[in-house]
Amino acid sequence: LDVNTIKTLKWHFFEIDGLPTMDGLVYNDSLDAYEISTDRDLMVFSKILSRISDNFISENYVIMNNIDMSNYKGYVPPKEEFEGHLFGANPVELGSNKNTNKVISNLVLSNPYSTEEEIYYGLLTKCSGTVSNLNFSNCEIQIQKNNEFVSKKTYAGIVCGKLLNGTVEHVLTNSTITNPDNGAIGEAYIGGVVGYGNGLINKVANLGNINLGSNLSF
Repeated sequence: LDVNTIKTLKWHFFEIDGLPTMDGLVYNDSLDAYEISTDRDLMVFSKILSRISDNFISENYVIMNNIDMSNYKGYVPPKEEFEGHLFGANPVELGSNKNTNKVISNLVLSNPYSTEEEIYYGLLTKCSGTVSNLNFSNCEIQIQKNNEFVSKKTYAGIVCGKLLNGTVEHVLTNSTITNPDNGAIGEAYIGGVVGYGNGLINKVANLGNINLGSNLSF
């Protein structure tokens, strides 16, 4: 971490941990949401959904600034299903025609969350909540070669691997999905925005490419 980042770190207290931690997000009372302002905050977002408390899966989260993830290559999707609202614009302007979307750029998703039967790539694993007013620029999902994965179902999408009666709206992705090692892939559900699921997808576009190897390209 650079000196300026270290100066901004604060202690956070979560009852389930029993000890203070620096992995936390600032709560904005006026927006009724936790703030995600930096690249580190986005990493913490995944961590607190996965490790701290189920209470956080149904909260609101607001992307306060455009975030460049070039310095972080180890993002792992949170293991829990997201039930809250993740948005990147002033709540007053949500759903408006104004282009107030915040941008997440250079996010590389190469470390999936894996269960005994399924593999997930995405900002989120499963989403039954809402993701809105976000742009994804120059992001990439890299499907990894692993013989153990062939027997599992793969769900991959920049926003989430699986949408479960959730909502994705006012989202633009200019990202790619690749299979760098040209490895074997088992049963797979792969999309530029969402891998698989059902729900509301409104005013969404994907400008990127999906190329899974010489015999698997879309």
